[in-house]
Amino acid sequence: MKAFIILTVLIGLTFSCKKDRLKKLDGINYPSESQSFDVNENGVADFQLRFSQVSNKDIPVSESVILGKFIEMNATIVLPHSAGKTFNLAKGDTIKRPGEFMDLVYYERIVISRNWKDEIWEESWTVNAEKTNTYYLGYLLADGSNKDLGWAQFDISEKDASVTLITSKHTAEDFIVID
Repeated sequence: MKAFIILTVLIGLTFSCKKDRLKKLDGINYPSESQSFDVNENGVADFQLRFSQVSNKDIPVSESVILGKFIEMNATIVLPHSAGKTFNLAKGDTIKRPGEFMDLVYYERIVISRNWKDEIWEESWTVNAEKTNTYYLGYLLADGSNKDLGWAQFDISEKDASVTLITSKHTAEDFIVID
């Protein structure tokens, strides 16, 4: 009987400690687990979207920001775009294969962010892109010995910071046009 009671308590604790998929920080919800994207549909993640808080609002002179960044996986490279924006491509743009030495050191892969200013969080999330309804990202995909050039289209919600892969295409050619 004693063992039955202990087992019942352990099962109850297990279900009551169910991990929530959202973190809450001063009333702002954001995903607590990384989200994976498989652009070539081979069953292996090519990018992950990870959220983190960059600074601490408890320090009087600082401001906090929650960032959602793309992290490259399995030798995939997010290609840099002009003006430092992660999503600065549009339908009809041509993505060219980069040279042997790419300067990626200062390239931020921020997808979405939310700032703490004047003792409150901004009203909505900010997408790191030119204002548009469709977001495109260029990438160099390493799949075995192949290095394919490609693009992916994403839907991003400024309301809840959700990111959805819509479609992607890649090629072994030296350029690809977003269609």
